[in-house]
Amino acid sequence: MTFGERIKNIQKKKNITQGELGKRVGKTRQTICKLERMESQPRYEMVVKLARALDVSLAELTSDTSFSSVIQFFMPMIPPTVTAQEHAVRVVSGKPVFYDPPKLKAARQKLIANLAGHIPDSPIETGCRLIVKWLFPITGSHRDGEYKCTKPDTDNLQKLLKDCMTFCGFWQDDALVVSEIVEKFWAEHPGIWICIEEIEEGRAL
Repeated sequence: MTFGERIKNIQKKKNITQGELGKRVGKTRQTICKLERMESQPRYEMVVKLARALDVSLAELTSDTSFSSVIQFFMPMIPPTVTAQEHAVRVVSGKPVFYDPPKLKAARQKLIANLAGHIPDSPIETGCRLIVKWLFPITGSHRDGEYKCTKPDTDNLQKLLKDCMTFCGFWQDDALVVSEIVEKFWAEHPGIWICIEEIEEGRAL
């Protein structure tokens, strides 16, 4: 089922018109129509607004949806804060051997378990853009949607995630990720939102 079909089905079940949904998310009826027909592809912020407007979870709205050359899904979870940099080392026969300490091993297993339900039928074989939104549980006086300006660093978070995605078979090699957009937020609904866009070979910016 495409993302547009899922929106249309939920609208029908809840008896919400295109015009009414458009008003709830601050868009026109024509914009909603384009989303249903897959003539436009929403970013994370619009997906959140649509989920709230339709009174469904992000997982319910995005799970198992496709956008032609785009893979997009949300994994509801507490994102791991352990990063790939936290490898440990021991000396075996006079040589250093790197290994995952228990916390890093647990973080890796958690990511792989959540990614497992979203693996594409065949690995991506062309250049792609990886867009990731890390959504951490709100603490203190932080607000929903506020940028998280504290550790862990995005590059360290991404390294572990991409290693796990490579292990799961999302692509043949993570060298195919030619563009990355990564953001960290405080959020009422913690998790990791992932979008992979295939880029046409030879395309120039």
